[in-house]
This record gives sequence, C-alpha cells and structure tokens, in this order.
Amino acid sequence: MEFLAGDLLTPLSVIGLIILSAVTSMISAAFGAGGGLMLLVVMASLLPMSIVIPVHGLVQLGSNANRFMLTFKHLDKSMFVYFSLGGIIGAFAASAIVTRIPLELMKIVVAGFVLYLLWGVTPKLRETSALWRSAAGAVTTYQQC
Repeated sequence: MEFLAGDLLTPLSVIGLIILSAVTSMISAAFGAGGGLMLLVVMASLLPMSIVIPVHGLVQLGSNANRFMLTFKHLDKSMFVYFSLGGIIGAFAASAIVTRIPLELMKIVVAGFVLYLLWGVTPKLRETSALWRSAAGAVTTYQQC
C-alpha cells in the first residue's frame, strides 16, 4: 500500500491511520498504556520521520483529550493543575530540542525512547508537593514529545 502521494498522505493511508489510532487507543483504554507506543512504532515503520512526530502528537492529543473529557469527574484536580503546568514547560523544552535533531538521528532517538518505555525503570514519585507534581508533568511531557 502506498502511504504517500508526493508529500501528502493518500486517502487510503489516512483511513488506515485513523483505524490504527482507534485500535491503539482502545488498547490504551483497556490496558492503561501501550497504545500510543504501538502507534508510534507502526507509524515510524511506514512513514517518513519528518511527519511521524507531528502526526503522532496530533493523534495522541485527540485520543487523550477524549479520555480526559470522559474521566474528568474522577481527576485529582490539584494533581491535574500542577502536572499541566509542568507539562507546558516540558512541551516547550522538547520542542526546542526535537526540532533541532536531524531526521536520521531521530530514528535512533525514537528507537531509544521505545526501548526505554519498554524496559526502563519507572521512577517512584513519593512526594506530592506542587514542585514534584509540576516536575512529573514536565518530565512526562518531555518524554512524550
């Protein structure tokens, strides 16, 4: 299946990516994690790196915004505020760095990120102060960008 027509995604590839994003979103909803990573790996296998990161980011934004709206009443509002503030800082930091990485090196960075998510040590966040919540948001968002 041809995924690109010149510099644009073909209509069939767009439909395939939408279906894939729905399936991987269901995986995340059912198991708590993993769908976004699966989507990233498949997209990195099929698409040029120049579009993988922005398209994956938009798909994740839609998926996570939907999950956020459906579970809003169950959120720890204090955690949400501080995590979001840290997330904004992490997003700006990641954007400043990721946009400067050459595309060939980006493949290695994405592969390293996938391996870290699969086998890396998950930090234990024992503190619940505003600073720790903000730091968790910054680090998590930075890793996802």
